[in-house]
Amino acid sequence: MTILATLFVLGVLIFFHELGHFLAAKAIKVKVERFSLGFGPILFRWKKKETEYAISLIPFGGYVKLAGESLRECKGSKDEFYSRSPGERMFIALAGPIMSFLLAVGIFFLLYCVGLPFLMPLVSKVLPDSPAEKAGLKSGDLILEINGRKIQSWNEMAEIIHKNPGKKISLKIKRGKDILTLFVVPKKTKTKDIFGEEKEVGVIGILSGTKTVIRRFPPWKAFWMSVKETGRLCKLFIHALKLLFTGRLSFRELCGPIGIAKIAGEEARQGLIPLLYLIGFISINLGIINLFPLPMLDGGYLLIFGVERLRKRPFSEKTMEIIQEIGIAILIFLMLLVTYNDIWRLAKERNAKKIQKNQLEKPLHRGK
Repeated sequence: MTILATLFVLGVLIFFHELGHFLAAKAIKVKVERFSLGFGPILFRWKKKETEYAISLIPFGGYVKLAGESLRECKGSKDEFYSRSPGERMFIALAGPIMSFLLAVGIFFLLYCVGLPFLMPLVSKVLPDSPAEKAGLKSGDLILEINGRKIQSWNEMAEIIHKNPGKKISLKIKRGKDILTLFVVPKKTKTKDIFGEEKEVGVIGILSGTKTVIRRFPPWKAFWMSVKETGRLCKLFIHALKLLFTGRLSFRELCGPIGIAKIAGEEARQGLIPLLYLIGFISINLGIINLFPLPMLDGGYLLIFGVERLRKRPFSEKTMEIIQEIGIAILIFLMLLVTYNDIWRLAKERNAKKIQKNQLEKPLHRGK
């Protein structure tokens, strides 16, 4: 299951990212010599018109081979990559990350249309001496609206409450057959987010139940929600990067191929919907990472072609070779780092399970 899920996840991510480069090149009539899923030795290949399509041995990546994609290869033909203007080359480089973002939007759109399980805003317990108890909320109340806004899920309700510490809000609730309106002031409370950062939020002192409901949305609303979810995850990932580079988040948190395989296997066992959501999430990460201004990444090429456009002449062949060598070295270092993190994390989990098992199997010593 883990192997199949990993190949599926990587295959979808790589295919759509490289498809962006492929379609952009075709759109401006740059010849595509090869479209490959994977690196290394080619396992399968077939040719259609001018392009060879291939599946290669190493699944952690892919590439689109363009005619004349280096100064050494370029012979001056109009359909070659380096015969085109820096702006056109930037268009091809940018198309990959854009397609990664579009893939995420498309996946979320599909999920919202088909239907997703949402935790109902149903109160299972009211904490004693809490703002909710003082306002008159009771176990079993279903929250329908907050400040006139319809509530679809527990998370949506919690988000609104968290944003209003110390402010009076109105709750429309359903209690049995009755519809009531209550007023409550969320208490200011300090808590930690998923990155361990402390922040102040509003809470009213209620606990959720486990009841879920499948909600489907009309296409126009599903599209808008998918765009919002993509934007939310982009902000979340960029914030994580900021914490990473300022030292407030450990590099131990970075996940590599082994970690992705483990997560993919776990999500696949939960079903197709969690697995598709994971693909959307990773596709956003892939799009952002590829925009980094590092050699060998799309962002690095965007920077190089942008500078060429300003200086009105390309870099020399020797300079490009040096830039590429630096890029390869950086990518190898990052790959080794995240792979080490994956192995370290797996070893830590196994040791924890081993200690737990030993404790369970340890005989009880009874006094005489």
